[in-house]
Amino acid sequence: MAAQFGLDLGSSSIKVIQLSGHPGKYQVEGLGIGVNPVGNLITQSQQELGQMAEAIRKTVNDAGIKVKRVRA
Repeated sequence: MAAQFGLDLGSSSIKVIQLSGHPGKYQVEGLGIGVNPVGNLITQSQQELGQMAEAIRKTVNDAGIKVKRVRA
């Protein structure tokens, strides 16, 4: 199986994981957790959307995740 990238957005945190392998034998290639700077998931503010995007980007980069397709 090609590597897979999981993303979990919560009201207080952003969690990411990159896995490879096959059912029954997965290997973690990247794992990270970051802070949700907005404090919720529902916003219409362009500034808050930008802050959330930057926090996701930083969490992904810090975890060393290279996969571009995500499973949310």
